[in-house]
Amino acid sequence: MSLFLDIGEVLIAFDDIDHSSDSYKTVYEQTLRRVTSDDNPMSKRNLALTILCYLFFAKRPLRIEELSHALAVREGSVYFDEDHIPDVAVIIRSCAGLIVLDDSSNMVNMFHKSLHDYLVEYHTDWIPNGDEFFGKTCISYLSLDNFADGPCPEVDPSSLWSRSLAQDKTILMKKRFVEYPFYGYASQHWYEHVRGSDSEAADVVLRFLANGKKVSASCQTLECTAPETTGVHIAVRTSLERSLKRHLQLHRPQLNTMDSDGRTPLSYAAGLNSLEAVRLLISAGADPNLASEAKGYGGFTPLLCAASRGHENTVSVLIDNGANVRSKDHEGRNALTHASECGSRAVTRLLLDRGADPNAKDLSQRTPLFYAAAAGSKSVVTLLLEQGVQVNLKDRNGETPLLLAAKAGSDSLISALIAGGADVNAQVWQGDTPLSRAVGAGLESAVELLLKSGAEVDCFPSDDFPLHRALQIGSKAIVRLLVSAGVDVSKRGRKSVPPLAYAAQNGWADIIQLLLDNGAEVDKIDGSGQTILAHAVESGSIESVVLLIKNGAVINRANRSSAYCDCLFFALGMKNRLGSHARTGNEQMLELLLSEGADPNEISDEGRTLLDNSPLLYALQYLPVGEASTTRLIGLLLQHGAKTNRKAKAGMSVSMFAERHSKDVRDLLCRYGADGIL
Repeated sequence: MSLFLDIGEVLIAFDDIDHSSDSYKTVYEQTLRRVTSDDNPMSKRNLALTILCYLFFAKRPLRIEELSHALAVREGSVYFDEDHIPDVAVIIRSCAGLIVLDDSSNMVNMFHKSLHDYLVEYHTDWIPNGDEFFGKTCISYLSLDNFADGPCPEVDPSSLWSRSLAQDKTILMKKRFVEYPFYGYASQHWYEHVRGSDSEAADVVLRFLANGKKVSASCQTLECTAPETTGVHIAVRTSLERSLKRHLQLHRPQLNTMDSDGRTPLSYAAGLNSLEAVRLLISAGADPNLASEAKGYGGFTPLLCAASRGHENTVSVLIDNGANVRSKDHEGRNALTHASECGSRAVTRLLLDRGADPNAKDLSQRTPLFYAAAAGSKSVVTLLLEQGVQVNLKDRNGETPLLLAAKAGSDSLISALIAGGADVNAQVWQGDTPLSRAVGAGLESAVELLLKSGAEVDCFPSDDFPLHRALQIGSKAIVRLLVSAGVDVSKRGRKSVPPLAYAAQNGWADIIQLLLDNGAEVDKIDGSGQTILAHAVESGSIESVVLLIKNGAVINRANRSSAYCDCLFFALGMKNRLGSHARTGNEQMLELLLSEGADPNEISDEGRTLLDNSPLLYALQYLPVGEASTTRLIGLLLQHGAKTNRKAKAGMSVSMFAERHSKDVRDLLCRYGADGIL
């Protein structure tokens, strides 16, 4: 009788049992006892348990090729013997049906989730120290002499043999992954398996870290480059403090070497807040003032790395060990600047106590106060103000801390800066003020605070007045605040648009009334010649149109630039003046305008209307054919006196467009005297 159940037998067994935890436990215990029975050869027992170990502790599902190579590894050997790779059938059969191979993905999985759940509780009984064991397997694989030459070189496009491969710089890496399928997993996850365990500082780990070429080769799989990295870098970046300590004791490596990213091990340790690693590296001779050349970290010393992340204890240790508190990066920013930017009051206080200059300027002429304000950190701003920093300095763009704070939108921060003497009317070169910034960002409470603090309500930035900004972003509340503060409601904006026009565009009857009550002129026109009323008609707000007419808006005022009765055209569905045409019009709006005296035949002094059309011709040309709404709109124009036989200057006539319409429309036109209609 065979020692092992096949997969079918196991599945049938699972169908027959009660799916309780005890039932699962019984099945798995019985199966695993059979697998590990003395009747089973030791090699087969070990193979089965090793497979379960790898599958259970793997950080992701393993492909069959990865698992096969992992099983072929012999700890301590630097040679990979392909003869040790077990056959796939042997792998699957050895676990007595507990694992399955997914043919579509080539992944090896436990045959049922309950097996994983069982091992979560009982893995120490069957595979003790399995995580560490798998980690050692990964490291042994990475330590093979197959990788002794280090990272794969990039294909040289100048060499004849490689010209055909030059388009793919990672071709040799891909070849390595094919030949050694477990290499990718081992490189990416080995340290996760051994971190914090007794095996972290095992000889196999230390030997690997001491071999620079093999370390660099493994790093290449992570970065797709050929990084100049060391075992010290790896131990720091993977938080292997035990390994780092033993590595430093045994090998006394170079500690100030930069990797391909231009960073030292101490730079990484400081940025990661690895306090133990920082102490170990400094004790072993690492330079605390060696600046990084990494992209995005140019000129960063370890102190700047720690300060930029708010790592108080690390900052303290670095300063205690000689780190220069006044060192600057390539942009002229010091540790205090970085601490202020990240909003760390504790680190900011520490640096100030250790002699950092609170008024030190970077290359953009900004002090730490600028960065704290831009980050919205009131606590840091308050602390800096207590040091007597200059609150009204300007950077090279004319920005002040208050201007930056107004954009951030913290009322308490703005209050703190104003209390510290900040100029509420400071302007950048474009003309922006704290008030215009707050208005543009829609920060109602900040606007109210600035107005109470004396902000100039009619300042004129390069793009528009605060009132115009409030209207453009649709903030009724801010509009009311500005009006209450005495803003001039008649001032035109950058495009010569009066405030009332913006309110009309949005169809805000309540804001229109507010502006009118405060002196806005109802018959102003914008820079393109469009009337306030026309804007309201375009918005579709009947309430706004009624309100404007009630307050004296002239209906029959033609647009000065294109000379047409714009109100009627917008009611008929035209959008954005000379822009695209709508599919239909607003029947209620058209009827309202006509009943209030809109002239469907109005023309300019030159005898022209828009596109040489009259409203009637426009309706016939652009409104949808065959819809009842079109018939009603045309009927309204005819009822109010639209002329049917007047040709436009370009020669267009009613009869030219009538035939495309329904019989109802043609009958209407004939009834009102149109000629030439069949």
